[in-house]
Amino acid sequence: MPSPRADAEELLAHALGTTRGAVALGALRG
Repeated sequence: MPSPRADAEELLAHALGTTRGAVALGALRG
């Protein structure tokens, strides 16, 4: 069973990844 810390880090990384993806998409769209 993964530790709560690892789970939180995974969630944070996913949130950052999707946020960066949205920003990149916005930048590409102008």
